[in-house]
Order: sequence, then C-alpha cells, then structure tokens
Amino acid sequence: MDSLKAGELAEVVLLRPEGSSLELNSSSVMDPEVLEDERTSKRQTRYGAAILKDPSDP
Repeated sequence: MDSLKAGELAEVVLLRPEGSSLELNSSSVMDPEVLEDERTSKRQTRYGAAILKDPSDP
C-alpha cells in the first residue's frame, strides 16, 4: 500500500466483473464519459421495482 501512495508502481491491473458490457481500452479508461456511463448503468440496475421484489439484491 505504501508503494501505491508513493506512486512507485510500474503496473496496474484492472479487474472487470463478468457480464460487464463495457470493454476497456487505453483511451476509454481515462474517458470521463465512458466512466460516467458505466457508473450510471450500474446505478440503474440497483434501483427500481426489481430491487423491491428481491431485497437481497445489492
């Protein structure tokens, strides 16, 4: 963790859950619009009538 805070890391690995529709590449990783679309998509899947029917759904 100290290496991360000091900025001494030479490599970063991104983990993506299975079933994610977003394909990452070097340009989309830093594109705020792509990141916001993914956050909005995940947020929308957590809200709505479906979550009321299944309270165990995070």
